[in-house]
Amino acid sequence: MIKHLFIAFTLLLTAPSHADIVSDQIEPISQFVIFNASVVQVRRTSDPNVAEFYIKPSAHNLIQLSPNQFSRSIPPKVFDSTLFEALFGKGTVPALLTWQGKNGEEGVLVNLTVKSLNKKQGTLKFNATLNSLVPSVLADKSRFVGKPIVFGKLKNAALFVVTQNARVIRHTNKEKSSNIVSNFLRPMTETTNVCVIQPFTVCEAANLTGADLYDADLSGADLTSAVLSYANLSYAEMSFSNLTGAYMISANLYGANLTDSNLTNANLTNANLTGAYLTGATGCSTTTPPLSGC
Repeated sequence: MIKHLFIAFTLLLTAPSHADIVSDQIEPISQFVIFNASVVQVRRTSDPNVAEFYIKPSAHNLIQLSPNQFSRSIPPKVFDSTLFEALFGKGTVPALLTWQGKNGEEGVLVNLTVKSLNKKQGTLKFNATLNSLVPSVLADKSRFVGKPIVFGKLKNAALFVVTQNARVIRHTNKEKSSNIVSNFLRPMTETTNVCVIQPFTVCEAANLTGADLYDADLSGADLTSAVLSYANLSYAEMSFSNLTGAYMISANLYGANLTDSNLTNANLTNANLTGAYLTGATGCSTTTPPLSGC
């Protein structure tokens, strides 16, 4: 009897933290993407009000999501028009182009529309028109308001593309102290965490238990140790994602794309993987239960 009580008490102390999703909605966020390139070519078009930006980003830092909590580098082989639209939507997006001029940093505020994105060549073309409004996330760059578009080859350039709306899941985590005595002397601590549902998001250890992520684009996402148990991930795009140590117990992964994902030590007990794509996935022999077809 005492032995059973001890085991139960031990399990209680080592149980995973409890979490509740407190909101799941589209909301404004301060985020932007940086394209770094040694040279950006700015060309004239048949429309005098429209310029063309031709960019070949640096190979080791194609684009970077910022600020720090979302900071990720995205490899050229997965960047295309579909990914751009998943991050920014269709239509025009505000941006800032900076470069190194004779007197230091120069820049121009513009509105961008995608012209072409070539994965194989790693090149991007945008149509740009002048923009007089400064996005809040780039408030420190207000000195570039009203600056004209400069044509030619601009050296040491960076293009800041701004997005301010995204699907955000906020959830609370309640954690016990590792000290047994402390658990009796004070209540569990509670924190609120954020997971932005988009490609290349960083949601390490996020608790998304039971979340409806049907058809969500989480390609390249960092979901290390995330809790996705009972979540609906049917038809989700999760290629190149990092699911190391993730808990996906009884998750619905019907038709999900897990191509080239990292599943090392992931728990997939009772998960529905019918029609899921696992080509190139790594760590399949370490999952619970071990997977085949990778």
